[in-house]
Amino acid sequence: MAAEKAKPTDAKPATAEAAPAKPMKRWLKIGGIVLAVTAAEIVAAYMYWPRAEAASVSTKVEVPKLPEAEPEVEEQSDQLREVDLGEYRITAYQPLSNTTLRIDFHLYGMVLAGKDELAMGDIYKSRSNRLRDQVYVVVRGCDLNDFTDAGLGLLKRRILETTNKTLGQNLVRSVIFSEFSFIEQ
Repeated sequence: MAAEKAKPTDAKPATAEAAPAKPMKRWLKIGGIVLAVTAAEIVAAYMYWPRAEAASVSTKVEVPKLPEAEPEVEEQSDQLREVDLGEYRITAYQPLSNTTLRIDFHLYGMVLAGKDELAMGDIYKSRSNRLRDQVYVVVRGCDLNDFTDAGLGLLKRRILETTNKTLGQNLVRSVIFSEFSFIEQ
């Protein structure tokens, strides 16, 4: 009987060692299923992915030509042209640092050649003083950090927005500074 009792105690460690193998098998099965599904998706995507030859053939579509309208004075083009917006010499007091800035620059606006360029010329003549005043307001409202930025990005965006608002239309696509300098006193 002692021998019979010893056998059941020997059997317990064997089942205890076999127990960790079941979760490991379960994780291996799950990993195998995930791997099989991923491989099937990759194969399906490869099969449905268009080849270069098929893509180039399918993109060739003939567009019917529309009847040409009567030519206008000058057609709109994608070329940008520079429009002179004036020279500026501005003195701005900075109360926080108790300094005065002397800012000098020549301002140009980039407009589309054609209708926008013609419209810009007409509108600019009638609103040049208002535009000049608004540029002064924008520049005086800037901090010293805005002038030390290498690209003058914030100042350009503010002047561009103000210019288009003053003109009443979005004619100016970007602004360019020429001969920009500022002196802190």
